[in-house]
Amino acid sequence: MSTIVGATKAQTAAAQKSLVWQITLLSGTLGVLLALSLQTQHKIQSQVGMPARWAQLAAKYRLTEDALKKSDREVAKLREQIEKLEQHPSGSSTGRVDAMRKELSDMRAFAGFVPLQGPGIEVILHDSPHAAERAERYAKLTGRPVGEVLQSLLVHDRDVVGAVNELFAAGAEAIAVNGVRLVSRASVRCQGPTVFINGKPTGGAAPYRITAIGPPKDLEMGLRLTGGFLDAENLTTYDLVTIKRLPSVSIPAYTGPTFFDYAKVVPAAKRQKVASTTGTAAP
Repeated sequence: MSTIVGATKAQTAAAQKSLVWQITLLSGTLGVLLALSLQTQHKIQSQVGMPARWAQLAAKYRLTEDALKKSDREVAKLREQIEKLEQHPSGSSTGRVDAMRKELSDMRAFAGFVPLQGPGIEVILHDSPHAAERAERYAKLTGRPVGEVLQSLLVHDRDVVGAVNELFAAGAEAIAVNGVRLVSRASVRCQGPTVFINGKPTGGAAPYRITAIGPPKDLEMGLRLTGGFLDAENLTTYDLVTIKRLPSVSIPAYTGPTFFDYAKVVPAAKRQKVASTTGTAAP
């Protein structure tokens, strides 16, 4: 009887030992497969995945940025040469030359190619203080979603554009946003949390400093007009704007591109005809 019991115990021990080896072998196999899977995934990402794409985009961005900086330097150099020619024209300085020089100077000022200085106003657009707390409070009072209310307490590109339009309508003669001159081809738009001005991310994130030259009192009244943009969008109510009159404001010159790809100057002989006709749809 003891012999049978001993044999049974030996068989049980052997079976347990075999099971342990099987589990160990299975675990090792799964570990190898997992390692191979991770290695393959890493290899795919390094070759065709997003990290490589990001590197390509970063390289293209740097090249584009370098090209823009080079173009800006060339434009500044050409403008310097033009200013020297204007100050020291060849030949005798007649009354006609002086008149043409003054007209050209006025046109350059109007186009934004020279810095300007004069009385004006400073407008700071910033996110509402304690925006999250205010959003929760206003949401309870109005029944609107908290996220929707929160967006009303943050500054967006439309707020910058709206304030600029109000200033021009009130008589502003020159405007800059965060030190960037606005001209006829200027653009202000959001991309994520950053505002792009004239196609460059020089606007950064809020706060935004808008400076304008013009009659300070009229400019401030135009901004605070009942039913105007600031009032309609509740920028004053939500404490998103600060306005200050200044005795002297400096506006830098426009430094962006000055070429046209599609627009052509109309010859003098045809300008009267173009002015008396209406535009037609492109074919």
